[in-house]
Amino acid sequence: MIYLCVPPELATELVATGAARQRPKPRGSIVELIVTGATGAATFVSLLQGPETVLRIARAFRALAQKRPDKRIEVHIKGPKGEVHLFDCDGDTPLEELAALVKRDLLG
Repeated sequence: MIYLCVPPELATELVATGAARQRPKPRGSIVELIVTGATGAATFVSLLQGPETVLRIARAFRALAQKRPDKRIEVHIKGPKGEVHLFDCDGDTPLEELAALVKRDLLG
């Protein structure tokens, strides 16, 4: 199970699409997903296993980008082993490209 600390608006999208489940702050190590420009306090979610998870996460990123048509969003992951810059995207970034980046950089 992958535990994420994400901006609330992204957590809402991930939970609504079935890619994640909202949960209290986990005790073990967590990965913080930082979306530049996101507002509000962090929300904790756990990613659910399944064949559609990668596409649902990619759709959530694209939906977030579409809510901000005037700028691109940057996504970073901060975890126990360091920090990684994932990608920049906007509402026009192809879903397949986002899914490939999510699979490679977030889920390994």
